Amino acid sequence: MSDFLLNDLCNDYAELLKCEDDYDVIIKVGKAPDFDEFRAHANIIKARSGYFRTNLAKDRARKEGGCYIIAIPTMTPKNFGALLRYTYAGVIDLSTQRDSDALQLLTSAEKLELKALVSFCQDHLITNCAEWLTSNLMDILRLVSHYQSFGKLKNFCLQKAVENPASVFYSDKLPTLDESIFGELIERNDLGVEEIDLWLQVIRWGTSKVLNLNNKDMSEWSRNDFAELEKVLHNLIPKIRFFDISSQDYYDKVRPYKKILSKDIKEQLLHHYLKRDSIQPSNGSRGSSSIITSMLITHANAALIAEWIDGSNSYEVPERSKRRYKLLYRGSRDGFSAECFHEKCDNHPGTIVLIKPSDNNKIILGGYNPNTWNNYILSSSQYYNSNQTYQYSNATFIFSISVDANDSNATQLSRVHVGNQAIGCGTSWGPYFYDDLMTSDDCNSNSDSWYQHTFYKCDLLKRDVAEPKRRWNFRVEEYEVFHVLNAVTEDSIGRAFAQRFTWPSLNS
Repeated sequence: MSDFLLNDLCNDYAELLKCEDDYDVIIKVGKAPDFDEFRAHANIIKARSGYFRTNLAKDRARKEGGCYIIAIPTMTPKNFGALLRYTYAGVIDLSTQRDSDALQLLTSAEKLELKALVSFCQDHLITNCAEWLTSNLMDILRLVSHYQSFGKLKNFCLQKAVENPASVFYSDKLPTLDESIFGELIERNDLGVEEIDLWLQVIRWGTSKVLNLNNKDMSEWSRNDFAELEKVLHNLIPKIRFFDISSQDYYDKVRPYKKILSKDIKEQLLHHYLKRDSIQPSNGSRGSSSIITSMLITHANAALIAEWIDGSNSYEVPERSKRRYKLLYRGSRDGFSAECFHEKCDNHPGTIVLIKPSDNNKIILGGYNPNTWNNYILSSSQYYNSNQTYQYSNATFIFSISVDANDSNATQLSRVHVGNQAIGCGTSWGPYFYDDLMTSDDCNSNSDSWYQHTFYKCDLLKRDVAEPKRRWNFRVEEYEVFHVLNAVTEDSIGRAFAQRFTWPSLNS
């Protein structure tokens, strides 16, 4: 009964707005040609809106012909009309709004200080527009950094950034982020990014803020350049967990910027690297809170790959991952040569490879190698030919992962069909899943890497059966290699393979 009476009251107020009886406020909204005037009642809109309560105060309000006059040129008449109806009747329909319009309505509601509606609009966006928000993550992050009342939307976007760090740290829009939201992101303990990569992105953000600094070689930086960079990054540098950075990475990638580090930070790091005792960093360690620190796939993708490693052929993402992954190599950080790959990844049994082709932004290619990438003979489970070694494995698989979380069609698992045609290791190439998936030397500067459907069961590109499974050559924009922790491997350095066989003739 009470709900009926409330609806009756709301309908009466809506009728009052329509008939405009005894109005005493004229609100001029928008700019020509998108301009309109609205009539309202001061006592009603003051009771509902903090904005009108302030602007209709006696010492601020302007009157003409007995009516208060308020101008809101930054809002559209369409949005204001919807908000005015909500102010009177307490109802609004967001189901007919496009995603971008719902966001614009949120910012308009915030301007009018309609607190309950601001919260309601955020819930609507998170529940019904999640895909659109994720696709426009950088723009939304920039927006929420300017509105304290957008806490729900900010937390949603920060969580999406944590789940897919590449969407932020590989974005050309990274330098446009406000310091407050960028600082809040890099401070999170669950951020799945290697600390040295985070440092480099902080430097990238900072150098974009100093005039002409990106146009100079670092050897040409003046003392004033370093001073300006330190000023820009003063609040962000303490958020970096320097103790999580190896001494080699510190020497190569942090030490060149030592002029922007405080004396205390440098002294602590010197103590840490030389004495390795119990000194604790003031901001703690990010530790192993993330299952994977990838710039190419999400935690959900990593959890699915863990299921495949354990023998499942399902595409259903589990609630929790059974495994964790330790980053061994990233091309953009360590170099794209085959030599760099082998230097970082040899002697690590059980790895996954993730490859981002430059000419396809819809998928990430990859594979799992339960053995090592070493190219010397350990047992009869390997076939040796010049500087190339071919390895046996029944557990190897390759895969494609859809970049769009809402498009699962591009995700494909393909297990090896014949175990003796699984892995190729050689000093002149990177990861090589026999003739199906191969990364070339200096793969970021040529199109010699390839995918073709040959010895693995399924075509990752899902091409028509009638279409020839021709080779797809591509340039690699990025690729990563992770050590699968706690993985059951077929190979361990110094021990024979779990399964042995006689390698057949290549012509058989």
